[in-house]
Amino acid sequence: MGRQFRIAALAAMGLALTAIMPSHAQVPTSVPPPDGTWQVNGRAIPGTRCGDWYVRISNRQGRLSGIVGLSQGNVPIYGLALQPDGSFSGVTRAGHVNARAVRAYEINGQFNGLQLSLTLENEICPVRGGSAMRGGY
Repeated sequence: MGRQFRIAALAAMGLALTAIMPSHAQVPTSVPPPDGTWQVNGRAIPGTRCGDWYVRISNRQGRLSGIVGLSQGNVPIYGLALQPDGSFSGVTRAGHVNARAVRAYEINGQFNGLQLSLTLENEICPVRGGSAMRGGY
């Protein structure tokens, strides 16, 4: 009889906890970034073909656009979409700029208020990254 009582008590405690706990986890959403432009700059890596770079991201009413600036010139970032948690990603296309070959890049980032952090990567350079506050570009 003692064992049945303990099982019943545990079941009742489980029901009580279920009643006070939410049925699904609340995923926190971040405040969307304000309209503006951010620029993250990076330096060349000595001894590699990984030169100076910058990524400029603009937000206008939740719509992102951007470019990657390289020594060869600027290339647009495609597929940028702001997610509810403030993250985004996009890619550039391989091709030619000013008669010089440009590799494809992948950009991943995260807004946190007025700050933007991102990474830039391609197939020959290590992952590079940085952060910036909203600027007046």
